[in-house]
Amino acid sequence: LSSPPHSILIRVLNENDNSPVFTMDPYTASVIESSMVGTIVVNVTANDADSGTFGEVRYSIVSGNVGNAFTIDPSDGTITVNIANIDRESISSYVLVVG
Repeated sequence: LSSPPHSILIRVLNENDNSPVFTMDPYTASVIESSMVGTIVVNVTANDADSGTFGEVRYSIVSGNVGNAFTIDPSDGTITVNIANIDRESISSYVLVVG
């Protein structure tokens, strides 16, 4: 017996197969040691070629944030001063790894 042909719709779903790529590498910035908490230091930006929720980029400081001196907005990548006394004599530079 043979049955009549049927159409079958197959949807190919997206997967998270592209890593975000930063628009600059590396980013460099300077901040004055008397800067107030909340002072914007730099805005980092990454793009992800995936679509939908897989293409959304969330930012975090992965390492290098000695004394929690800085914070990053997870949605827009803005890095700001997070402590009242950044002291150049104690720490003259920070190397933040952002993911």
